[in-house]
Amino acid sequence: MPTKAPLTRLPADLEELQAWERALDEGLSLGMKLGDQLSMYHPEETDKNERWRASIRALPILDASPLHSDILLLRRGHHVLVFLMHLYIHSAPPPPEPTPHIIPACIAVPLVHISSQLGITPILTYADNVLWNWHIPKGHALELPTEGRIRSHTLFSGTLDEEHFYLTSARIELRGVTALGLMRSTLDELFVGDATAVRRISSYLTRLASVIDELTEILMAVREACDPAVFYHQVRPWFRGATSDNRGWVFEGVDAETAAKVSALSGPSAGQSSLIHALDVFLGVDHERGEGRGAEPTFLTKMEQFMPRHHRLFLQYLRKPHRHLREFVLSTHAAYSAHIINDRGMPWYASSSTGMAPRASLWQTAAVGESGVKAVTELQAAYDASVAALKRFRDGHIKIATLYIVNQARKPFVMQPQPLETVVVQPQADPELTTEAIKGTGGTSLVPFLKECRDNTIRAMVHPPSPPPGTGR
Repeated sequence: MPTKAPLTRLPADLEELQAWERALDEGLSLGMKLGDQLSMYHPEETDKNERWRASIRALPILDASPLHSDILLLRRGHHVLVFLMHLYIHSAPPPPEPTPHIIPACIAVPLVHISSQLGITPILTYADNVLWNWHIPKGHALELPTEGRIRSHTLFSGTLDEEHFYLTSARIELRGVTALGLMRSTLDELFVGDATAVRRISSYLTRLASVIDELTEILMAVREACDPAVFYHQVRPWFRGATSDNRGWVFEGVDAETAAKVSALSGPSAGQSSLIHALDVFLGVDHERGEGRGAEPTFLTKMEQFMPRHHRLFLQYLRKPHRHLREFVLSTHAAYSAHIINDRGMPWYASSSTGMAPRASLWQTAAVGESGVKAVTELQAAYDASVAALKRFRDGHIKIATLYIVNQARKPFVMQPQPLETVVVQPQADPELTTEAIKGTGGTSLVPFLKECRDNTIRAMVHPPSPPPGTGR
């Protein structure tokens, strides 16, 4: 989460680029309906959508190079253009026969250019919805964002439900700053690697478990002001990317290689948050084992292309082999086991299976005497507590996904009360729709994927809990 508020508008001195801002203002103020729901409304809604879409096609291709001087300008440019693009695509009525969505060159060309400068994909991302979509209302003396102070400024539906959905993620990011600080302190102590470091790491991990539980509380609080039906039918459809659309997307005016890449892009997803990725990497949660994909990258790895460049670089740094917390904890576990077996007081060195060679001072302390055994036991318990907290976060995510997506996909769409003459038809959902068939905006089979992530998290524990009888795990 950036500490400096994103721009809510491109500066007035960039006169030409104000055309983008005006187009977005108009599109949002019109309250346009989703194209695949237009049949439920009066025909004038279709006319309204098409007039706005025609005004977009009439825009010139503008030079985005004036935004190069400031990353805040580039982020705002990306934010405006991807909201314009998703409004344009998803406000179109379905054609009699499926034909590709054509993104006009006036959007496609500058969007691809800006995305290249930022090192991010030319599509709506988590960063656009959350990280670059907040401001602090006037009247607050402090400029730093806090959980209770920020508001969202761009909403497809104009509903408070949509804003609360974005702010829930933003609040998780803000609370996650504390988690990142604890991770950094832990990595510093791993570098030292002595007995004092073990005690400090245990303390940091105990606190980290509490912070992750706070993230879960924030996540579950999305239910307080975001109605599941409103989210599923009025908000979420605007997020759909090219992979969720059987019509395909074509970017006018861009080279063939770029156009091919765009056709494989999904919409925004919580999987694009670098915070949860960082917790996984830090705690050693392995999402590649047991998936049977060989060298194919995992879904979570694919999500990194949708992150801001410096978020990807941070995750790459965490993955460097010089300091791995889980290997460190497993090494202490092995040292503790060796002490129980022979109790000879000899310094223990990690086996080649862990790839670590701990300092003798640590292992002499850890393997000899009651205080050393206690320190090692506390380290293992603190590590497992953090992993268990991350597992609880994923349990919460599964519950939210089930409530907001799976359950809604199986229900008929009931529109908000409106004049009887404007209602034409109520589409019925498929009650037989399987959980596996329901996709997330990132393109995965949603609940099975989330459960797999949860199970991978459990496997990271030193002492995983025994599975309930009959679960097969």
